[in-house]
Amino acid sequence: MWLGTYRADRARHPVRLVQFYHHGRLHRYLTNVLDPQQLSLADIARLYARRWDIELAFCLLKEHLQVSQLWSAKWEAVQVQIWCALLLAQLFHGLQVQLAAQEGVDPFDVSIDLLVEVVPHLLQRGIAPLPSLGHRGRELGLIRPSSRIQVQVPLVDPSWITPAPPEALRPRETARYAQRKCAPGPRPSARKAG
Repeated sequence: MWLGTYRADRARHPVRLVQFYHHGRLHRYLTNVLDPQQLSLADIARLYARRWDIELAFCLLKEHLQVSQLWSAKWEAVQVQIWCALLLAQLFHGLQVQLAAQEGVDPFDVSIDLLVEVVPHLLQRGIAPLPSLGHRGRELGLIRPSSRIQVQVPLVDPSWITPAPPEALRPRETARYAQRKCAPGPRPSARKAG
């Protein structure tokens, strides 16, 4: 399909619309990957479900690792603070993945927020985080079922897919975008020259 706001628009690049019903609700996804063999319906739904992860990463950096408050106005100090926060975030994510593997759960079942809160206290007391959190993780609420939405997609056999004609996959030679700046509603009538 081709995108455009107005009928006169002729977008240069085609996109692929993928849609399905699940529990009576229509799910629609757009992608510029036109080959279904390269990016399946399940992959598209999984990628869309993960789009919130960047916001969670920024939340970890700003709220838990204090990047929302800069220590200095000097650019070098700001860079050091950001790099330290990014390194700490990677360490905490590494602990999250290791703890999940150790306990046989999905990494999203391990709360990164509680991990950031609990691990420094364990380290101050000289306690290794992984063994301790493995024993007490569920009791502390650190390991709990994730509230992430798991998108379920119907099975689509590759043999059911009819490839699009090659001309539908090529960009258009010329693109046209109307870029109307009209307000919605009735149009003023044209005056006749008299």
